[in-house]
Amino acid sequence: MESARRTPLNSADCLKRLLVHGFGEISIKTAWATQFAAYTSIARTVPSYDLVVPDALPRLNASVAAVREMIAEQAFQAVSHPAET
Repeated sequence: MESARRTPLNSADCLKRLLVHGFGEISIKTAWATQFAAYTSIARTVPSYDLVVPDALPRLNASVAAVREMIAEQAFQAVSHPAET
């Protein structure tokens, strides 16, 4: 049975995804500059992943449980090993 899985993204791919799914319809240049700076900071500092969840209703509960475990594991690692600033 296929379960939910994640694949790490590098900073560049994370930034691309943030930009693609951000609010590109705004025509105010200062808003874009601020948003781009924020996305760049996020992409450089926050671990990011591509999450693939099986497309099958019978596996939904198992997928939810798997995603919860992934999030809990990531949160535990962040608390146990905080990034140096």
